[in-house]
Amino acid sequence: MVDRKVVLIGGETLLGADVRDLLRERFPHARVKLAGSQEEDTAILTEVGGEAVVLTGLDEEALASADLVILAGSAEAARRADRLLRQAGVEPPLIDLGLGLEDRPEARLRAPFAEPPSGLAPARLQVVAHPAAILTATVLRALEAVSPVARSVVQLFAPASEFGRPGVDELQRQTMQLLSFQPLPQTIFGTQLSFNLIAGTLHETEQRVERHVATLLSAGSPVVLPSIRMTQAGVMHGYSASIWVEFQGKVEALGRALQDEGLDVWPDASPNVVSVAGQNGIALGTVEPDRNNRRAFWIWAVADNYRLSAENAMVLAEPVLS
Repeated sequence: MVDRKVVLIGGETLLGADVRDLLRERFPHARVKLAGSQEEDTAILTEVGGEAVVLTGLDEEALASADLVILAGSAEAARRADRLLRQAGVEPPLIDLGLGLEDRPEARLRAPFAEPPSGLAPARLQVVAHPAAILTATVLRALEAVSPVARSVVQLFAPASEFGRPGVDELQRQTMQLLSFQPLPQTIFGTQLSFNLIAGTLHETEQRVERHVATLLSAGSPVVLPSIRMTQAGVMHGYSASIWVEFQGKVEALGRALQDEGLDVWPDASPNVVSVAGQNGIALGTVEPDRNNRRAFWIWAVADNYRLSAENAMVLAEPVLS
């Protein structure tokens, strides 16, 4: 087996940590070079597998020799890496998890978990959909496979990590300073998020998720698009979703049917973002009939947002690294 070289840009980010863990687990033969999001003369000290590692900055030489480039840093880092590759005159496959290149004409939005069984044709630049869109589209496609869907509403609860490490750090500082009766930092969220829910502040993210869901569900058999609302939740990691779905006809034993479609249904417990932290896939619980509508159900779904994105990226990386 030929050892493939992978350059992971954004290896210092929370998302990058999940990507490098899965690369090590699923493709142990791959040679992974970790690159930070900074300029080429900047080094970053981080931890990998309990050991201190220095991440190099972006440089043309490292990128030009890569068999695969995975973008898990900032949008600017993704755009800069793309410029360096163009300057070098090479075109290795790109997997963009940070959504920095999604507006490129050649970019193809991907989420293997939410795609039809036949999948989609690969492209050089593949952009992994927003994790909330992956969660939503995956569940809705499974519901449509059980029985035709008439209508659905998805209420998404976004974690502080939607804003990366700065969001997580601010929520942590808010909680500590709230408990010690000190003024709260509000640079990221603009108000108190700790022990709180905030509505109406995620319009851009909500619109992006809607676009991604529409794109993912447009492939294969048609699926009715949901109404989506997003709320900022005072949790560190993990997306939660309260999903209401109305079928065109009556459905029995929906939980068991969703299990048959390959989803992880918890029949005796309700999953939460703490219980799924670092876990693969999407967990469903509280699959219950709507007491006021005999054709409708309520479903609770949760997923580790970074893990979900990283898992989908590994499926896209497999043709190159296997």
